Amino acid sequence: MLNLSLISSAHSAFEIFHLSPSFDLNLDQIEDLYYDYCKQVHPDRLTDTSSHEITAKLNKAFQTLKNKESRLEALLLLAGHDFSEGKTQKSSTPNPEEMELAEEFFELQELKMEDAPELTPKAASFSKKIENMLSESTTTIYSLAKQTNWKDFKSSESEQNIGKILNLRKTLNYLHSLQSNLSRLLGGAS
Repeated sequence: MLNLSLISSAHSAFEIFHLSPSFDLNLDQIEDLYYDYCKQVHPDRLTDTSSHEITAKLNKAFQTLKNKESRLEALLLLAGHDFSEGKTQKSSTPNPEEMELAEEFFELQELKMEDAPELTPKAASFSKKIENMLSESTTTIYSLAKQTNWKDFKSSESEQNIGKILNLRKTLNYLHSLQSNLSRLLGGAS
């Protein structure tokens, strides 16, 4: 049976579904619980005026847990890292790999200004490189998230994993920015 006061006071999606914080979840089990809970708080069954509020909280929790990126953000929030509006992490000092990418992008900009014919194949190669790096970084982040003991996120190993996840997320932000800049650069090409 659903505990309405628990849902009202829950601080995380994990609490709402009575789960220990973890990246690796049984989504079928969560979906079954979600539909069961929704039936219990349906306005036809629950005369309390909070039915819509509780349903909204259930929906948000379910969406958070079923999406890998949202689930990771919820876990990082539990570990004390807030990514809400205006608090996204930006890379303060570019790493050597980012600097190399910036140089490659600068070369593409020069080719664009020169209207050079080699712009198209070099841009395609650069785009593929970014896509591969995005894929590899995302895979590594999810692997680290699965390995992390989110119940004991202050342990040395968990802190190391979380630090790596945060750094990789900065890299992802940079790669997405480069991808967007490349798209704008090529969008102006005739």
